[in-house]
Amino acid sequence: MVKRQGLFMLFVIAALALVVALPAMAATVLPSSFVGKGIGNGGGSITDDGTTLTIQAKGADYQDADTDSFYFVSMPVTGDGTITARLTGAKGGADDGGERVGLMIRETTDPDSAFAAMNETNDNHGLSLNWRDAKGNTGTHEAGYGRRLFPVWFKGQRAGTNLTGFYSWTGDLWIPTNTKAVTMGAAANFGLAVASHDDSVTMTTTWGNVSVSPGAPLVTGLQACGNDKGVMLTWSALAGAKGYNIFRGAPNIALRSATKAQLVQINKTPVTDASFTDLDNAIQTGARQVYAIAPVMADGTQGQPSLVVGGKGGAPLTPLPDYTLTVFGNHPEGTCAQGSAGAFADPTSGVITLRAGGFDFWSDHDDSVLLSQKVTGDFTATVQILDFPNGVNPCCGKAGLFLRETLTPTSRYAGCALRTDGLRQQHRSDNTTPDDGEGSFVLDRDMARMALQTTGLWLQVKRTKDDVATLFSMDGKTFTPIDDPFTLTGLAADVQIGLQQGARDRDDPIQMRLSESEFKGLTITKP
Repeated sequence: MVKRQGLFMLFVIAALALVVALPAMAATVLPSSFVGKGIGNGGGSITDDGTTLTIQAKGADYQDADTDSFYFVSMPVTGDGTITARLTGAKGGADDGGERVGLMIRETTDPDSAFAAMNETNDNHGLSLNWRDAKGNTGTHEAGYGRRLFPVWFKGQRAGTNLTGFYSWTGDLWIPTNTKAVTMGAAANFGLAVASHDDSVTMTTTWGNVSVSPGAPLVTGLQACGNDKGVMLTWSALAGAKGYNIFRGAPNIALRSATKAQLVQINKTPVTDASFTDLDNAIQTGARQVYAIAPVMADGTQGQPSLVVGGKGGAPLTPLPDYTLTVFGNHPEGTCAQGSAGAFADPTSGVITLRAGGFDFWSDHDDSVLLSQKVTGDFTATVQILDFPNGVNPCCGKAGLFLRETLTPTSRYAGCALRTDGLRQQHRSDNTTPDDGEGSFVLDRDMARMALQTTGLWLQVKRTKDDVATLFSMDGKTFTPIDDPFTLTGLAADVQIGLQQGARDRDDPIQMRLSESEFKGLTITKP
């Protein structure tokens, strides 16, 4: 007869033997409830080694279409929810760069389903929001929320019929898109969407940190309007939040350079309204800084912050000594009359960011931001431009290196203009009746994109008496003319040389949608 203690030991030994005999469950990046499905003519495959999720996929598109074609790796979610993922790479899409890779919340897997997606694209427009507001309708999009850089974190958030995209460079500070009303039932699919922009081309994307959680925990609808007294912050009330904590960053640090360590809480107790006015006398007039709004939930825990740029009224401050920051024209942003147009300098990386809205700098308009220095006589100015200008207009938002005769809006000028469709010279020779002109593209959209993503792209303006030469380089050493030198007859001895940015926002102002451009290594030398 086996005693009870001995019987227990036999069970323990048998159980341990079974555990040893069973294979260990492999860790995965992708939660087990996700499955892949081709939408329309799209298709693909999934490989998950526990460290990196690889999705190889093909599909024509899901932007501005009546029906979609892409590969969708998703799981069903009922009600409000949030999907998060870190996109570490995307390559091999169609040659035109029209790939779309990101996160999508989609009602069904029908090709004409309602959806919203936060994605990167390689067609020179950076990070975009795409959506179809109801089944069967034509989709639309907003481009240029940020630069196409890897790795990038994405979130998609659903609160009822309101869908919002977010992106982050750090995974703990989130920059929201506009919120879109999308008609869909309680049940939806949250997932990763990959379209190569060609049904016959398969591209490769790599991911990490994929998760889905219930609820909508991030603040949306942020806006920061400045006046001569301070900065008024407003946002959409968040369900389940009992209050909000408000943080302010250092002056003239751009969104992409902001870190959690730079943010200082400026409220003593949680703010219960969906607004807060920063009246601190320490705020510099004209300074631009990042603000962060973090919800405080019912249990007292603080959620992750959402970011917005704002500043006290007045002419924006220059971020560089010996340089003048000039804002020409109007740069509305949502309901803010002048928005957060300005310039920023990252003290660690040396990157200079210009932020602008407005109609354009062309012909009888001169809405732009200029960061410039006065120079007398002949000189050579050189700068590296890091990417296409991100902004509202898919064609003609522009940024570059320009000589201007004066700081008046109708001044004569000549310089190097990089647009999403390529690199060319732009100039104005008559400051009474503006006669702006431009040369042919020395680099088209694809050539410019290749240079920016591989060798780099440098711009140069060289003045010799009345002649202004515009040049470019792909190594920072050997420069090639963009066009023939442009002659500004009787050019003044003292001129301004610097970085200029315009959004070409010819439609209604769009909240959170000013254009940005980034530069590095600006130098001015005399012969």
